[in-house]
Amino acid sequence: MPSRPLRLCRSRRSTTFSNWCSDVEPNPEQERFANLPIGNVLVIAPAGCGKTEALAARAKAVVARGDIAAPRKILALTFSNKAKENLATRVRRVVGAGASQRITVTNFHGLAARVVR
Repeated sequence: MPSRPLRLCRSRRSTTFSNWCSDVEPNPEQERFANLPIGNVLVIAPAGCGKTEALAARAKAVVARGDIAAPRKILALTFSNKAKENLATRVRRVVGAGASQRITVTNFHGLAARVVR
């Protein structure tokens, strides 16, 4: 886990970033997040800072590495149902339908329900 929380608020910086998902270019923190080594990462940021795009880009980068982490080992955890659906849609778009079905995208309540079952 990074030594400090990642700030993901967008800037108007122009850069090339092959894993990015939208027309908005990432700021340095978003770019660093998507390319961190495989492992657990905690992202804490306010609404509108690009968390969903950054998480989808990270899933794409991890799946692209293939031999390091299989899609079934990826857990994308959000707070609300709306955020879960939004993230699942973006992950499906950037990773592809086959791999995205093996990635677990859920919220805290859904994860707790899986554990209880």
